[in-house]
Amino acid sequence: MITIITIYSLIVVPFILVFKDVYEYCPGAVPADSEGKYLCAADKLKRNNTLYKIELIIDIIYLLEIILNMLKKTRAHKDIESIA
Repeated sequence: MITIITIYSLIVVPFILVFKDVYEYCPGAVPADSEGKYLCAADKLKRNNTLYKIELIIDIIYLLEIILNMLKKTRAHKDIESIA
């Protein structure tokens, strides 16, 4: 499962970093200047909740993976201090 989530992150995170409008968009916005830039009031800004929830779930899974790896005992590391 971690491998699939990592592959998803490798594809989606660069896309989100390049295209800022993926999470937030302004419906019905018109170009405000000659360069074609759009202006949107903060109260009209909408969020893509589906993508936001998927990213939140992935972050929680990564956090659980880190916590579980901290508690995993091996032959070389038997106590919490040596695992950390």
